[in-house]
Amino acid sequence: MVLPKQNKKTKLILVSGPAGAGRTTAIRSLEDLGFEAIDNLPLDLVQSVLKPEKTSENIAIGLDTRGRDFSVEGLLDLLKVLSNLEHVDFELLYLCLLYTSPSPRDL
Repeated sequence: MVLPKQNKKTKLILVSGPAGAGRTTAIRSLEDLGFEAIDNLPLDLVQSVLKPEKTSENIAIGLDTRGRDFSVEGLLDLLKVLSNLEHVDFELLYLCLLYTSPSPRDL
């Protein structure tokens, strides 16, 4: 079934993970694939970019775990809110860092 344009859902990908796991690279790659990309958006501002009448079709948002307002509880609350938005299909892409060699800045 094809939805009419006015009822088309927004595809939202939330990208998070620890420092050095590749969040910014993932956001840039999604931007290359046609997503509107926003990096380091505070959790409390995510809903403001998802207004039904002004939302892009594909949005990628980078959530920095080091941000002042970031908390696991806040993220879980946001996921609950997003699951109730009929005009948004979302995924959480959590990147993890399994191994890294020392970077020059660590030497």
